[in-house]
Amino acid sequence: MNTRFFVHPDHRASAVPFALIAAATRFQVQHQIAMSFADCQPHLLNLYRAIGFRPCAPARDKRGIGMVVPLVILTGDIDHLQSIGSPLLGLGDPGEVDPELAARLAPLLPGEVAASSLDDLDAASWAEAFEALSRPDHRVAMFDDFTAEEFEQLLHAGQLIECHAGQHIITEAQGTRTVFVVLDGVVEVRHADQPVRRLGRGQPFGEIAMLLGVKRTADVVAATDHVRVIALSDRVVQQLVDARSQLAALFLLNLARTLAVKVAGEDSLT
Repeated sequence: MNTRFFVHPDHRASAVPFALIAAATRFQVQHQIAMSFADCQPHLLNLYRAIGFRPCAPARDKRGIGMVVPLVILTGDIDHLQSIGSPLLGLGDPGEVDPELAARLAPLLPGEVAASSLDDLDAASWAEAFEALSRPDHRVAMFDDFTAEEFEQLLHAGQLIECHAGQHIITEAQGTRTVFVVLDGVVEVRHADQPVRRLGRGQPFGEIAMLLGVKRTADVVAATDHVRVIALSDRVVQQLVDARSQLAALFLLNLARTLAVKVAGEDSLT
């Protein structure tokens, strides 16, 4: 069981995070550990999946952290690691781990989980998401003036997360910088265990932490079952600024508009 990989903020964009994971992988191979589990925060899901981890259970709440996605990597599952081009290949002789065990375990992993990469969506699902977010539950739309193609370009590096009622999506004082947009259902913002506001389809939350680089100022909890949210990390937004400045400007303008509506209507906590 991997617990937490701690990396100083100054080194998070360097090779240090991968070096930690590589060291853990060498340890697994050397000690013939067939399975390794980890709890992944939503904004890191694409990274861990590219390495070789796969979701193995529904997303859940973790004390002091908020929502996490349980992952597992099967050390001897060479076919999967090769199919995704995992950078872990070559870090040790996987033959030391029984490949037949991995072959027996892989089919037991769930085919559908509560968190997935938006890059995995098919054309019909993209069209459904774009149509839903073009008809928000409030007067300012996060994706106003976006074409369907621009919508897909912006979100291809994000995650789609499904939540059940009462599940924390954001925990107060958490240090993550992910911004979320409600796709389906309703979420509730809470401060000091008291409800502050409810947000519906098309509305973002978590934007203050991303824009100001501060810790989370409130809890955000799924208020209904079958809540689906889109998660975009601050790194994804920064990459958009660097590569597609006009699209980034439109996204940030719409984000500012939704934030202004919150401030105009009530005290802003998220």
